Amino acid sequence: MTSPTHGIFALLICLFFGATGKDIMFYMLLGSLLPDIDHPRSILGRLFFFVSGPINKKFGHRNITHSFVVWFPLLIIGFSSFKPIGWIAFGALTHLFLDMWNYSGLALFNPVSQKIFVMANKRYRIKSGSRNEFILMIIFLLFGVVGYKLDKLGGLRGSIREMMGDYNTVIIDYEKEGTKKCYIEGKLRYNSGIIEKNKWLIIGKNKGYNSLSIYDSEEKIIKIPEDGKFLRANLRKSENEWNMLNLESPKKVKNNVSLGFYKVNKYWYPIKKGEYVFGDVIYVGRFILE
Repeated sequence: MTSPTHGIFALLICLFFGATGKDIMFYMLLGSLLPDIDHPRSILGRLFFFVSGPINKKFGHRNITHSFVVWFPLLIIGFSSFKPIGWIAFGALTHLFLDMWNYSGLALFNPVSQKIFVMANKRYRIKSGSRNEFILMIIFLLFGVVGYKLDKLGGLRGSIREMMGDYNTVIIDYEKEGTKKCYIEGKLRYNSGIIEKNKWLIIGKNKGYNSLSIYDSEEKIIKIPEDGKFLRANLRKSENEWNMLNLESPKKVKNNVSLGFYKVNKYWYPIKKGEYVFGDVIYVGRFILE
């Protein structure tokens, strides 16, 4: 297989395992190309010709650098001691897997054994650089796009939740996020009958299993289900977090707070300068109390 096919397949495996960190994907991509350093015309072979040439001269192509005996121990050692090595080895093993679909196959356990391993009979093997490999690469790309979309939605489970748009599921997922700022996106039917499609900041839970307070663009607190009902709802997470306090006695707010709320008994209320707050407090920015 050619380098683009190996690289795309390795990144597809990253998506499959949910390993989508930039560092991990880089190491997997590097590992997927590394076995072909024994070929002077490969991408890494051209860059590191001073390494590729001697290896090719001594061992030839698809020999020691394409051996399970080399990469599997590095996989175990890497993941137990230094994970970048583990991910590089994992990427290299994806390379070996694809090369077993070539006509010539691989001596997978070289130098212990010279037995050739292939994944299918000649009818289903793929010649490197052929039209069939190009079709396979396109298929990998399409799967990659779908996998990327699924990963952004939290995998298959997350995509199902996205399609369902269930309000109670949003509350369950929201509670798992701790202090992280979250939003709820969907369609809200107010008690007046008006239906609004929007994205609201979640302030927090009120008293009750399915009760939330949300904040709209007009700086208005909406209580659910008292003020309306969600016809469709999806959780949107943010990387930002709330600052939190718990005040056992009332304190006066001395400054203007960019964004803040406090909960007394059942519901949440906005924090305003000059007012007294107590109970559970969440805020963003500077917060000064007397």
